[in-house]
Amino acid sequence: MLLTLGLVLVPLDAAAEVTQSDFVLVREGEVVEEDLMAAGNRVQVDGLIEGDLVAAAFEEVVINGVVTGDVTAVSTRITINGEVGGSVRAVARFLTIGGSVADDVFAAAWTVQLDGSGTVGRDLTVFGRSGDLAGSVKRDIRGRYADLTLGAQVEGSVEITVGSLLIGPTTEVAGEIGYRSRREAVVEAADPGELIHRFPLAPNIRVRALQVLTLSILWLFLLAGGLIAIRIWPERLERATHAARRLVPTWLAGFGAAISPLLVLGVLGLLLSFTPASAGLPLAIVFLPFAVGLGGLVLMASLAGIVPVAAALGRRVRMNASLPGGFVLGMIMLALLILVPFLRWLVLAAAIPLGLGAWLAAPRP
Repeated sequence: MLLTLGLVLVPLDAAAEVTQSDFVLVREGEVVEEDLMAAGNRVQVDGLIEGDLVAAAFEEVVINGVVTGDVTAVSTRITINGEVGGSVRAVARFLTIGGSVADDVFAAAWTVQLDGSGTVGRDLTVFGRSGDLAGSVKRDIRGRYADLTLGAQVEGSVEITVGSLLIGPTTEVAGEIGYRSRREAVVEAADPGELIHRFPLAPNIRVRALQVLTLSILWLFLLAGGLIAIRIWPERLERATHAARRLVPTWLAGFGAAISPLLVLGVLGLLLSFTPASAGLPLAIVFLPFAVGLGGLVLMASLAGIVPVAAALGRRVRMNASLPGGFVLGMIMLALLILVPFLRWLVLAAAIPLGLGAWLAAPRP
């Protein structure tokens, strides 16, 4: 939704051409004498666009021709083999630059590749999973990667956060290579430039204190809400607490409920993949609010699911505890477990589906 809003806010001339089709193609030799906004399964530019290009495509955006202005694109795959006279702003799973970009490149992509023939006229800033950067960058390389192979000619400097870094034999950097990582870089270049290894920063103590305070306030709200719920629906919560003791079937039922919004989005994506672009947007407008609303309901139910889990846990420790007493004791125990970093996500992954399943599987009187 934020990416769509960003595309809407891109400043374009009033005379911009808007094209929506299954396959948007600017043919070789064709000239678009204004900005172009294109949406479809595929967008391909083999000709000339005398202005900006704003493109959204389910499958791919390919630029083999020339765009004199900026390119803003969202797609599964974005490939630039031609020329871009301005900047490139892209969100993609795969981003490949084999042509020339006169200005900056700012991208978020799972995989980024700057081919040996690719050129970036100013800065290259990428946030991605893996990168293979060759070619030429006229100023700086910045961003964050899990794995990066660097083999580019950089006239500025490199400043990145990375999991693993390989500096290839073709790497030439005029400035310094600063990288923040837990591991040393593997260097194959004879003279890559000045290397500066910085270790990842530990979280600020104020940030940690704010996190603990936020969790404490949330836990107090859950505690108060749980006690109110026990007072209003004691019989229902008693049945849900007993259901929470049947760990495996109850957890599986809750897990199915927890992933239901993802299943709805998956079905929506499958439908959109077989739907013409002209019908895809109305279909998304119809189903997306339903998926978002379902996700909100599951989130609220997940918070409520803590109540029977905490009560069941408290009664495991103290068998003769009342329902409110067992709930308070269980909330204290869960809070202590969540404060342990390596147990936090394990406890949540176990407690949230179990609580959802307990509400669903609670036997009727």
